[in-house]
Amino acid sequence: MKKIVFLAFFVLLSGAAYSMDFSVPKHDLYDVNNWVNKKGDLQRIYATGPIESNTSGELEAFVKTNGIKSAVVLFNSPGGSLADALELGKTIRALGFSTGIASFRDGKMIQEGICASACAYAFAGGVYRYYGGGNTHLGLHQFYSQENVISNKTSQEVSGILVAFLQAMGVDARAFSISSLAGPDAMVWLSAEDAFRLSFSNNGIHDTVAELKLQNKMTYLKVEQANADFDGRFLFFCIKRQIIVMAGYVTTPEDARDKVDWATRSFLAIDRDTVQEKRKSDNPNGLTSEGSVVWVDRTLTRPEIQRLVNADSIGVGMGSDGYMTYSASADLSSVRDKVQNYVKNCYQ
Repeated sequence: MKKIVFLAFFVLLSGAAYSMDFSVPKHDLYDVNNWVNKKGDLQRIYATGPIESNTSGELEAFVKTNGIKSAVVLFNSPGGSLADALELGKTIRALGFSTGIASFRDGKMIQEGICASACAYAFAGGVYRYYGGGNTHLGLHQFYSQENVISNKTSQEVSGILVAFLQAMGVDARAFSISSLAGPDAMVWLSAEDAFRLSFSNNGIHDTVAELKLQNKMTYLKVEQANADFDGRFLFFCIKRQIIVMAGYVTTPEDARDKVDWATRSFLAIDRDTVQEKRKSDNPNGLTSEGSVVWVDRTLTRPEIQRLVNADSIGVGMGSDGYMTYSASADLSSVRDKVQNYVKNCYQ
């Protein structure tokens, strides 16, 4: 805690005349920018103004007073106290909230605003971090002291804390190096592409995770990609030299049951091409729900396996006899070697 205390002397905005204001205004019927996730509608908390002492505590109190369970914090802030921005980011992560940049005007959410300097660290606290550029701007620059006197030792300590914070939030540490390119009076404005490449934003999608698991003395490969709306979960089993896929659409228990009752067909997708579409009436065991997961079970053919080991993505979906479908997927590009190794070992 000692390091956090001395950070309070460092700010990225000085002379602020007012502090950050939190609000959850009512949006009119013409507002079409709804924020939803697998928990349902997200409340939009507008965070406007500079970050100062105890801003994180004020957010916690605001959330408790308003009974907010899930939310996206929408910043329009020039920065503020660096120490308090870190605490605000940690609070947002602990609450499981997402972050974005936007303003509220005339009953609507407007895609404009800034989140600059210290605000960027608070923004990094979002589980899901939305940034699309345009009239919204995400900016970084060097930290500095109001007294303008920083020893090399202190500078190194502060730098280490900031890098560790970014990494803990899932942001590429190179973002800190980029911030050092701009002095206290300048700013590096990240494009939407740069922010996504540095994982400063993830726009509702986490990286794919692949790991071997053991169940009932059977080793299987679990591939999962978390998404703000739903997760794609894919379990690969090797049984008698065949690859069986349990493809999961992760939502909520109630929604999972409703979707299984509603759907009349289900399918897999390899690189967005539909494979093994089957009607529920013909294959009742191929579409089931367990807890919060809708499962679609399929045994892959050899040609499908050949496609899979070179695929960029795998997906699962279900639909009715109409045109509506629901689907989830996982990007395989970063875990392709693990899929290939599992399939190879299955046929050895």
